[in-house]
Amino acid sequence: MLKIVNQDRSKCTLFGFQEGVYRFRLNVTDDGGLWGSDDAYIILIRSKNEAPVAKAKDLTITLPASVAFLNGSESSDDAGIVRWLWTAHDDVPACITFLGNSKVESVAILTGLVPGTFLFDLAVWDHSDVMNATTVALTIFVGMPHLQSVEMYLKKQFGEFTYRVKNKFEERLSATLSSQIEEANDVVVVFSSIDEDFSTGRIRIVFQAERVNIAFPSKRSMAGISQQRSEKVTIIEAWEIVKILRSETTLMTGFSVDSIDALCNNRYRKRRRTRKAAVNTERRLNETKSNGYVKSNRDSSSYALLLAAESSSSESKTSKSSKKSNSSNRRFISNSAASFDFA
Repeated sequence: MLKIVNQDRSKCTLFGFQEGVYRFRLNVTDDGGLWGSDDAYIILIRSKNEAPVAKAKDLTITLPASVAFLNGSESSDDAGIVRWLWTAHDDVPACITFLGNSKVESVAILTGLVPGTFLFDLAVWDHSDVMNATTVALTIFVGMPHLQSVEMYLKKQFGEFTYRVKNKFEERLSATLSSQIEEANDVVVVFSSIDEDFSTGRIRIVFQAERVNIAFPSKRSMAGISQQRSEKVTIIEAWEIVKILRSETTLMTGFSVDSIDALCNNRYRKRRRTRKAAVNTERRLNETKSNGYVKSNRDSSSYALLLAAESSSSESKTSKSSKKSNSSNRRFISNSAASFDFA
């Protein structure tokens, strides 16, 4: 519906136009009662629809950042964008997820970040349902704070870890580390992750600590000129934090700390155990083949036969020159093999 504002003045404002032809008549009257009029026309036509332009910049962040923001708000259209859609490429790890409904908004918020470079598509639509898309690269690096992070598990219910408990825990950790590290004027503890270990029900906390050294200008250097103090912030190594906190039994007991270790050490140990198990299995099979007990495509029973042979030979050592002893050992091996159940 068309609306006219200030229609009793020399200038007016019109709202609510739609496509079509509009005729307006202006009437004017002077002090003597004489009047005059004139007509004005406004022709409103629909312009050619332009396709929208999807635009978003690549993003690079460093862990331990917990969220990433993909910004597509610079996308444009002649009549305005009405719909947004962010889509992850098929090779993006499933742990990287969109927070809330941000995948259908101009700014996408991602959580569950892991190192690597990942691609996301942004598609936008206008009023005429015309679409345009672009691809954005998200690059995630592992920074020094993440490499020197500490992983801690608490025997508490997840809902019990309130902001009051968190703030108290941070203050206690900072005070403990400050008292144990002589060269630090202050220690700042930063929690980068607080979540629940669903397999055990424990609270998992990842944090890093920063050493703050404050340098004051000397009286000689001041010379009547006011100078500000300088602060130097460095990351405290994870092994040093773990060593100090493990010795603080009061703190560990008071906050129900179940375990504490360097974050990278835990991940390295898991990979190392998996790799070591695979190497040991392959080594045993190779030793079995090299000793001549496994020929061509033998199954695991051949390996068990080898173990029985080595066990029996170690218990009854005989002279190398005695062929009879060797033959008796072979019979003992076959007897020992008969006692194994390989079903």
